[in-house]
Amino acid sequence: MVRLFFWGGTTRAFGVLCLLVATSLAVLRFFARDPRGENAWHRLVAPALAALALLAMVWTGLANYATLLGVPPGATEAWALPAAFGVAAVAGVAYGVWLRAARPSVYQGVGLGADGP
Repeated sequence: MVRLFFWGGTTRAFGVLCLLVATSLAVLRFFARDPRGENAWHRLVAPALAALALLAMVWTGLANYATLLGVPPGATEAWALPAAFGVAAVAGVAYGVWLRAARPSVYQGVGLGADGP
């Protein structure tokens, strides 16, 4: 039980780190499309530095995942748990591409909340 909760906590924390990377990259993309009068520091430099720092943390976490879990290097858990995030990301992108093609009105409403169509 302790191992389950420890591995789960470590893996969830790694997932949050991955979401932070995705968010910082999304900020860069958002401001590339619409600068909204922001200066270069706010729309390019700071988000790019954050993205690079977070990517370095993800890389370091992946390189040392076995140590984080307390398992021998090359153990199944050391690659399978972080790989689950990659599988979920690919499935999410595939669903988004399908949704945009098959149900464009629903796709246009994503992120609009109660104001959506």
